[in-house]
Amino acid sequence: MKNLFIAALLAIFMVTGSVSCMFRILEPSPAPTVFEEEKLPYKVAILPFANKTSNPEAGTIVRKMFYNFFSSLNYRDLEPFVIDENLKANHLYADVTGGKKVSPRKLGQLLGVDAVIYGEVISLGKIYAVVYSDNQAGLKARMVRCSNAKPVWELEHTIHIEEGDVPLSPIGLAATVFMTALSHKQATHMKAASELCMQMIATMPNPPGVSEPSPKIQALVHNGAGKLLQPGDSIKVAMIGDKNQVASWSIPPLIENLPMKEKKPGVYIGAYRIKARDRLAHGRMVGILRSKRGVGSQWMDTLGPVRIGRPTVLPPVIANDYVLTIEKSPYLVTGALVVKPGV
Repeated sequence: MKNLFIAALLAIFMVTGSVSCMFRILEPSPAPTVFEEEKLPYKVAILPFANKTSNPEAGTIVRKMFYNFFSSLNYRDLEPFVIDENLKANHLYADVTGGKKVSPRKLGQLLGVDAVIYGEVISLGKIYAVVYSDNQAGLKARMVRCSNAKPVWELEHTIHIEEGDVPLSPIGLAATVFMTALSHKQATHMKAASELCMQMIATMPNPPGVSEPSPKIQALVHNGAGKLLQPGDSIKVAMIGDKNQVASWSIPPLIENLPMKEKKPGVYIGAYRIKARDRLAHGRMVGILRSKRGVGSQWMDTLGPVRIGRPTVLPPVIANDYVLTIEKSPYLVTGALVVKPGV
């Protein structure tokens, strides 16, 4: 089963690696505006991206992917969840995600950074035909220095990926429709967001490094997103990056720095069997790749939160003083009756 998981992963990224041949020929190269290339800011926060698409997850997906590629540069960055918690505590999260103007100076003082990156996702994934998925990802992004609100770098860029083969039989047609819909929902969104952010980050000015370059990570995937993992289940993780490195993965605070094995050059595999007392309502997976000298990089999971534990069954009748706690989460609802006001 693990070999099947690895094979599926490699198949996905063989396709990803050949994505460039599927781009429209007339698609322009990224043309950034770079205002500063010397004395660049040191500490940078990537703010929550405003989402201007019909896909409710677009802002989160593209921001995480942008963060993953940005972390390979020589800036010092804050993890997105640290930024989000700070913004929510200061009642600024809704303003930032809504695209409202928030003072860079105020954000710099609040987050303790020299610059902030604003982003606006303008597209992620569109289907124009039944058997052809025409996937698009677009982002407006700019880095602004907090001390004087002057831009350091800005770029609006869109990539376009065409996929789909002409079916030669009714069975082929059915299979193509199914595969196209499946890839559009998740895999192609990930590919488009990844290619978009990789191209954009490549245009960004990069301060000189103080040590050897950190290992590059291309992707992190796992089988735990979108479901509840209960005792006895296994979570399997695969990461693709530079070969001959030291790899590990974590879901803090439950799982910390579990080692991964390099099954094929640059393909690292890990697994963990859920124990009876394991419980986590909303876990964030992180992959870490380090050189033999200890220089490392990390990749934040973009597939979604991991939920672990045997669910607490709610009673059929819930009293007014019944309290739901994070310690007993996740909860299992076997039936629900919603009574609207006035009914």
